[in-house]
Amino acid sequence: MFRRALACLFLAGALLAPAAARATGAWSTYLKTYTCTDLLALQDTIWLATGEAGLVRYVRSADRFESITREPGGLASNALTALAYDRSGRLWVGTPGKGVSRLATDRTTWDLVNAFDGLPSDTVSVLEADGDTMWIGTQRGIALWDGDQIAGAVPDLGTPSPFRSNVVTGIVVVHDSLFVSTEDGAYVALLSQHLAGWATIDTGFAPGSRSIRGLASDGHEIFALLNGATYRWSMGTKKWSVAAGQGTVKHLRDHFRTILCSTPTGLWVWNSNRWDPVPGSPVTDNSADGGVEFATDPVLHAWSFSAPQRALFEETTGVWTARTPLRDGLSQTFESFRQHAARPRPAAIAAPAAAAGGPGRGSPAGSE
Repeated sequence: MFRRALACLFLAGALLAPAAARATGAWSTYLKTYTCTDLLALQDTIWLATGEAGLVRYVRSADRFESITREPGGLASNALTALAYDRSGRLWVGTPGKGVSRLATDRTTWDLVNAFDGLPSDTVSVLEADGDTMWIGTQRGIALWDGDQIAGAVPDLGTPSPFRSNVVTGIVVVHDSLFVSTEDGAYVALLSQHLAGWATIDTGFAPGSRSIRGLASDGHEIFALLNGATYRWSMGTKKWSVAAGQGTVKHLRDHFRTILCSTPTGLWVWNSNRWDPVPGSPVTDNSADGGVEFATDPVLHAWSFSAPQRALFEETTGVWTARTPLRDGLSQTFESFRQHAARPRPAAIAAPAAAAGGPGRGSPAGSE
């Protein structure tokens, strides 16, 4: 009883703290963010999916961090796996074991899509928006949300799977083709044929190497991450070939028609026919995923969360700014520093006009 009363007094004191003690830049939760599993950068809002602290939002104009954690009728889990926006501006948040939480456009209402609605599994690994539809990759295959409901799944209940492994690691839509990567190979099917026939596309991968970590596309090019190397798909030859030059790759992402990857030397961006370094960007550590999550916003500024530094970095005109609320749980002080790049920025990052080509991962360019 004494401990419960003491805890209540502590929480009451925190909630009734003077406004000055809750200044701009504070985390609004006492859960600490150690890992970031996905990142979405919009015009004024940066969303971070964490592995243990729920959903974090950074409001750029207010220089403020906010947090959304698990609660009944709200976010389904504090452990998150993937993020995506649909065309209507709904935020989709994947979880391991709880399905997909969806935040409505009013930013106050949540709902849930799970196995009860037709997902093959409640452990969601990939979210890929295509207009108001959403492709959902799980540990047991893929499903399509058609704007109103789960319209179908592969493999469908009671039918053989076209995949050697149903653990989905990547989904990309390019024109009429749906590309899917798994822990045992890559596959493609035509949307116009209602995914009636799946082709296995492993030609070009190193022998015995088929556990793909992810897919990325700028709407034309398609890349796969396999054993620390990026592979480029040829629509003409129907083969993969190594697209090297950036070293060992830990993560591969696409945002707003821009393909990036993370390495021990920092971030790299695909620029027509080569990888270009993003000067001054955070470097990966020795963990499996490298400890760095990253994205580009609608004007192609790069953003990155570094787990080793526990900081959110923003790149503008070659300068990286890292913002980190102090970690004592109650302090609201906001710290930042600047790191100046030594070399000019790559063209794909430097030219805001390129954003007119359309957003990646289904994120609407005007969304917040």
